[in-house]
Amino acid sequence: MERKSGIFGVETEFASSMWDNESKSFSSEDSASQFINFAVGGYNQYLENGARVYLDIGSHIESATPECDSPIQAALYEKAMEKRISSRVKEFNDRILDSSRAGSLKKFILLKNNADFNGHSYGCHENYLISSDLWCELALRSAGALSRAFQLFLAVRTILCGSGYVTKEMQFLFSRRATFIKCVANSTSQSDRPIIHQKNETLAGPNS
Repeated sequence: MERKSGIFGVETEFASSMWDNESKSFSSEDSASQFINFAVGGYNQYLENGARVYLDIGSHIESATPECDSPIQAALYEKAMEKRISSRVKEFNDRILDSSRAGSLKKFILLKNNADFNGHSYGCHENYLISSDLWCELALRSAGALSRAFQLFLAVRTILCGSGYVTKEMQFLFSRRATFIKCVANSTSQSDRPIIHQKNETLAGPNS
């Protein structure tokens, strides 16, 4: 019998931009809302498998897998979501942009990355269903022994599994996302980005 490892999911933020082939540059035009409405039928949609695709703060596209009970299942749902969204880009460019701008050379581009060149960071994170007591030990008591071990795990796994990044100055970094991290723990995500986001949002009953 397959051993179940708990209930968890994955959320991924996508960056998007509009390329102007005439000026050979990215334009300031934002078509993320128009694209997501075309791709999934609205700005906040639940799909047939329980996944969710929506327009998040900052006008970027975010996807969330349904609840999963194994790492393999989470990876499969995440990759299926990526393929479903990206498969609509060419059709969006052909049917929507070309028809609305006769002779236009603009092209909508969807990106799965960590940061852009304007100081914005995009992330991918896991969600775990755990007890409130364990969450308190891991996140809210950030100076405790268990939380310190958790922080070490989060830092080390980036070194072991990260894809790396080369800056404009030709410096190699283990993680591009890490350059946006300002502190160990914090309850905010838009500023002073932490390793551990202390958002305390109860989404389950007291016995979960």
